[in-house]
Amino acid sequence: MRVTDMKPSQLPGNTKAFFKVETEEGFVIEGFKVMNGKNGLFVSPPSRKSGEKFYDTVTMPREVKTSLTEMALREYSALANAQASGEEPPPAEYSPGPEKDLPF
Repeated sequence: MRVTDMKPSQLPGNTKAFFKVETEEGFVIEGFKVMNGKNGLFVSPPSRKSGEKFYDTVTMPREVKTSLTEMALREYSALANAQASGEEPPPAEYSPGPEKDLPF
């Protein structure tokens, strides 16, 4: 699995970036977000709103979510550092290599 197409958010509020996840089988899941919460940055999976509540449309085991969060926050950090220094943004894809691949 890898994080692709990390783009900074242009929206006001707590959404810092949007990204996609591509599995080894070729599935691309859109709609992941890097969010800034009261305890710091976190990854929010794609969701839908029903009434006043949001419900995740993608669920995953805890260990997969933890690994995905680590990959996405590394990618976001590189993007934010490049923007702050005025450099060219980092490549749009992050591939952790075989030793870091997630189990789906």
